[in-house]
Amino acid sequence: MNAMLLRRIVSLRETETPLDLVEMPMPAPAAGELLIKVSACGVCHTELDEIEGRTSAGRERARDQRGGWIGRVSRRPRPVPKLELGTR
Repeated sequence: MNAMLLRRIVSLRETETPLDLVEMPMPAPAAGELLIKVSACGVCHTELDEIEGRTSAGRERARDQRGGWIGRVSRRPRPVPKLELGTR
């Protein structure tokens, strides 16, 4: 899968490309998890602060998207009520 990766903290005034497009292995959802294919997402101002190094969030923060996003269920380890494949 393709992903945008922040390799280092940079000033957005000094670089136009803080994120790199990289190929990563497709994650496999564990029990109790779903894999969602994101169609679109937004970035909040706090995330821009993190990119530029004005605030720190730690590694686990990347899993907790606060910005708005939309997608569809693309994988699940077992059936989940009300969350069929393709559910938006």
